[in-house]
Amino acid sequence: RPILQRRAAARLAAALLTPFIPELRQQPALAISATTMSGKTRPDTGCVLVSEPRVDRVGKAQVLNAELVTSDGYVATASFETPWFLQLGNYYDVEVRSKEGGDGAFLVSKTPPQGTSSSASWFSDNIFGISGRYGAYGAPQDVRVLRDERDRSVDGGRLLEYSFTALKGNAEVQRRAFVKAVSPPGSKDVVILVAGTTASRWKKENGEKTSRAVVDSLRVSSSKTNLKKD
Repeated sequence: RPILQRRAAARLAAALLTPFIPELRQQPALAISATTMSGKTRPDTGCVLVSEPRVDRVGKAQVLNAELVTSDGYVATASFETPWFLQLGNYYDVEVRSKEGGDGAFLVSKTPPQGTSSSASWFSDNIFGISGRYGAYGAPQDVRVLRDERDRSVDGGRLLEYSFTALKGNAEVQRRAFVKAVSPPGSKDVVILVAGTTASRWKKENGEKTSRAVVDSLRVSSSKTNLKKD
């Protein structure tokens, strides 16, 4: 008799849950978003993913592809070439790093006040703030804009070059980075690719050349969606 009662209870629970199953299946973007991943506190990159990012081999190049939900009803498909390795786990949204960990790149997705024409300080605040990727041990110091190309930008985007001091435990690490920002067609959001390395590798070990090639390869397309970012 107890077995029959348990079976009846199971059938009742299934019947009650059935109307909600389609609704549950319509939330793939939120299932792995920046706000719902468990575990270690993660940086606020603003990225909400439709699916996990992947790296494909295209000829001799490695191309990272990621689909991001914007704040205004689009899926932005971002791709860029990378010599580095895709990082997996709850701490990362879309990021690649070298084996040694000093070189790398990551995506940020935000809604600026004036698209890619927003002030350099807006980009600085949203990339180098304490809640950003470099803020695990405190906000980066001495953040300086070394280059800001608006008129000559590629694909209607924006290119900036930065120097800054990142905190790592009790140490300070001098770093350099290129930042490229592109608006997905039709969207008010921007997809930002940050690529860089330590200051010591910037000139001596092709860090500047490699980082610039990575951001220059960024391509962003878009399509309408019913998925919501928040």
